[in-house]
Amino acid sequence: DVDCEAGSVVGCERRCPLCYLLQVDEVYLLLDCGWDENFDLLYIEAVKKRVPYISAVLLSYADTSHAGALPYLVAKCGLNAPIYATGPTCKMGVMYAYDWLQSHKAVEDFSLFTFDDVDASFDRVQQLKYNQTVSLKGDSGVQIVPLPAGRIIGGAIWRISKGGDDEIVYAVDYNHKKERHLNGCVFDAIQRPHLLITDSFNAQYKQPGRKQRDEQLVTKLIRTLNDGGDCLVVIDTAGRVLEIAHMMDSLWGNKDSQLSPYNLVMLSHVASSVVRFASPQIEWMSDKVMRSFEMGRNNPFQFTHVQLCHTHAEVSRIRSPKVVLCSDLSMESGFSRELFLEWCSDVKNTIILTGRSGERTLGSKLIRMARGGGILSKQITLEIKRRMRLEGLELEEYRARRLHEHQEEARKKMEANRRRGGAVTKADASDSDSDDDDIIAAVAALEAAASAATGGAAAAPFVSCPLPSTPRGSTSGGVPFVLDSHGGKDIPHARISFLDRRLDL
Repeated sequence: DVDCEAGSVVGCERRCPLCYLLQVDEVYLLLDCGWDENFDLLYIEAVKKRVPYISAVLLSYADTSHAGALPYLVAKCGLNAPIYATGPTCKMGVMYAYDWLQSHKAVEDFSLFTFDDVDASFDRVQQLKYNQTVSLKGDSGVQIVPLPAGRIIGGAIWRISKGGDDEIVYAVDYNHKKERHLNGCVFDAIQRPHLLITDSFNAQYKQPGRKQRDEQLVTKLIRTLNDGGDCLVVIDTAGRVLEIAHMMDSLWGNKDSQLSPYNLVMLSHVASSVVRFASPQIEWMSDKVMRSFEMGRNNPFQFTHVQLCHTHAEVSRIRSPKVVLCSDLSMESGFSRELFLEWCSDVKNTIILTGRSGERTLGSKLIRMARGGGILSKQITLEIKRRMRLEGLELEEYRARRLHEHQEEARKKMEANRRRGGAVTKADASDSDSDDDDIIAAVAALEAAASAATGGAAAAPFVSCPLPSTPRGSTSGGVPFVLDSHGGKDIPHARISFLDRRLDL
């Protein structure tokens, strides 16, 4: 017999990120490592103390509620165990993390992890195919097999066994129904598991048929666009957005839909990359999609009507009325929050949420408002964060502070060079002298820049001085910024709808 024990690190209460620790004899498996939308470090602390014991990590899906904490655990908590996921989960996991990280960096100082941390963590993922059996390192005898889970491309149900005997199945957030581009999950290969780890989130949920859901969506879109309003469709970064974008691209190509005169936009920091990564993943899609590709080389993600945008400014230049598919679902950061704040004051506009998020997020509050429960008032207090250019006295103080920091750094480096000067070779001493000269020259340049700024030079805001590095994908131009927060945003008259586009809603 196999001794096994499963415990929840986080994820058993309401809509929490998922993270379970499974013990099979002396082997500890971390099943998913999600993080919430607000980067609550309490979740991390629960996992961190167990990191030294983890033998392997199994990722079910690419989204942040299943893989969001992976960059932090690898970079800051010393997680060095093997990580397993399907190929699409690995690629789309990077897209989720990039979009999530860039959305926060655009409005605030974010230091929990970097783009390099994201790359380093997902580079360590061992990519598997469905039904591929892998034996964990060592003589534990534990084997893992990913099985199709539906819902998101590359999503996996994990079958875990030891010695070919008692099976353990980890199946969460799966979808047993076929979708436009994916087959449903398959349980044929699972026979009476010794332990089943699953969820009952939708046990009492009655989902309308796909045809009925599509009709509801089209009706709301046409009504909004004909009235001259814009429609914000809130989606995730690289998961269900593919299905929704594929469906809408087909609708826009149908002349009878009355939608072709209007613009259709997909907006995220990684929109082009998501579509580019999804296009070659035909083997992971439904039988119908594969047959269509084999017969006519038809790829569902070679869009003809969807315009891909990566900045707010690009969307603003597109003529209204328009429909914008925008990340992310929580609406705690990113373009969905920005467009909501811009569009919510116009009664002609409509906000459609296609999925749920954490309990305390803006997206969750709007869903309760749309359903008429939990929120009696039509007002929500929000904290609005922006980066603003420093001007006048604030800019001078910032430059003076930066100048002082660099002078102090240069002084410490020169003192260190002098202390070791007697023990170095002539070549090393020559290099040190050169370093000192470079430092002195840099400090002189900073002093000159600060002098020009305080002297009222016209080009002071763009003076060349060391500034915080611009994040990947940013268009800030390297000018110093300060954070600005405001509270008390009213939710006025924009129509808010919640359309269930997935099984687990």
